[in-house]
Amino acid sequence: MRPQKNKTEFLTELGSLIRECRKRQRWSQTKLSMKCQELGQPIQRLRISRFERGELESGAFEVKILSEALGINLLDELEGRRSGKVKIMIDRDQVKFLSQ
Repeated sequence: MRPQKNKTEFLTELGSLIRECRKRQRWSQTKLSMKCQELGQPIQRLRISRFERGELESGAFEVKILSEALGINLLDELEGRRSGKVKIMIDRDQVKFLSQ
């Protein structure tokens, strides 16, 4: 059960970080969605909203696109903030969580 808790915790923290970075840019979710579209990888506003609330697991590709749109490496930033709570492993198509 511990890995699931870590995963939920991670998704909540990642969502908060996405929201924080978006607001720092003074962007709406719609504007972030448009920035992703400009990068050639559309992510719908509703999906961004669900990411921010920690309700939706994002794939590694989506995290990469959001990172590019926001101008920050979200996983590096989050890993630095978490100080070793959960180790994050990036797979080609998904983010995996490893308990410590």
